[in-house]
Amino acid sequence: MSTGLFNTQALGAAVRAERRARGLTQALLAARAGVARQRVSEIERGENVTALVLFRVLAAMGKGLAVVDVRPEAGALRALFEEDGHAEDA
Repeated sequence: MSTGLFNTQALGAAVRAERRARGLTQALLAARAGVARQRVSEIERGENVTALVLFRVLAAMGKGLAVVDVRPEAGALRALFEEDGHAEDA
């Protein structure tokens, strides 16, 4: 199973890391994406923005989103319950 981002804070941190790795300021990224700098800041802080804004910012860095199956396999799910002490006897 591939690693995924499961919350807006993690997504924001990933966007910030990518922006910095490319040597871009928030203002320059925003200009390339055609959005206000504040929107880039909101994404990086894990705040809500529209999907269109997020897609524009990602596209300006040559990135996108992928929809992946993150459902755990039955064995992995069972192991989680066993570790937590909530497994029921069959």
